[in-house]
Amino acid sequence: MSQHPAPAPDVIAAGPRAAPARLAWQAAVAVLAAALAGTVLAAVHYRDEAAALHSAASRARHSAGLVTFSSTTAALPPGGPLAGEVTAVAINPSHGQEQVIVTARITGGRPHDRYELYGSDCAAGFADRTWALGTTGTDGSANLTGRAQAVQISHEYFLTLGAPGLYQDHPGPAVHGWFGATRGLSAVPGGIAPCAP
Repeated sequence: MSQHPAPAPDVIAAGPRAAPARLAWQAAVAVLAAALAGTVLAAVHYRDEAAALHSAASRARHSAGLVTFSSTTAALPPGGPLAGEVTAVAINPSHGQEQVIVTARITGGRPHDRYELYGSDCAAGFADRTWALGTTGTDGSANLTGRAQAVQISHEYFLTLGAPGLYQDHPGPAVHGWFGATRGLSAVPGGIAPCAP
């Protein structure tokens, strides 16, 4: 009996196959083309948005008119422990009512106490508004801040510093004058009523 050698099993080799260089180059070009197309679309989109915003801002400037700002600062008059300065920033639109924001920096107050700037149009003759307020720290100093209020820039105003409710009986230092930058505010010397010429 003759023996035949067993046939060799079929072997399928599965090693890494090098992709043709041309195929890799085409894939890279396709990826770069897609990225470029995305970048161009984004640029066009943002350019259109920027143009729309610029157009809206231009329309708003033309419809709102010119807005001007001016500020005036006056030191509180010397005398007594309270000292500091008052600043008024006037916002004067070309049409509409003028607005003013009053702030003050004070020192020499009682620690942890509330202080306010009261005042009014000099024509009123009495304080009818709180222009700025704040609470002192442990060192007796404070920044008083106010909100925007409608005023007549051509009218004279006065501002008196004091504790809430005490400004009429025990008024503190005061300033008076105009909120516009032309004439501004000035300290009221001791013994002279606010708004006195």
